[in-house]
Amino acid sequence: MFGPKLTTVFASRWRALWFAAATLSTAYCATPHEQDGNEVASVAEAQQVIDASGLSEAERKQAEATLKQIEALTK
Repeated sequence: MFGPKLTTVFASRWRALWFAAATLSTAYCATPHEQDGNEVASVAEAQQVIDASGLSEAERKQAEATLKQIEALTK
């Protein structure tokens, strides 16, 4: 489809190693890594922004509900 043909990739051991290394590095970069606890600070910062934004009561409730949904997704 796209990329090198398999007959040219496996024509030598070095090309096969490069192909395998590229595949493994792509898989490593594509998988999500463990979170380091920054989401708690982000939620607190978002709450401070909501408090200081001067929103109406309905807008504030909607923003807090959205923040709770985002917080539930990050757990």
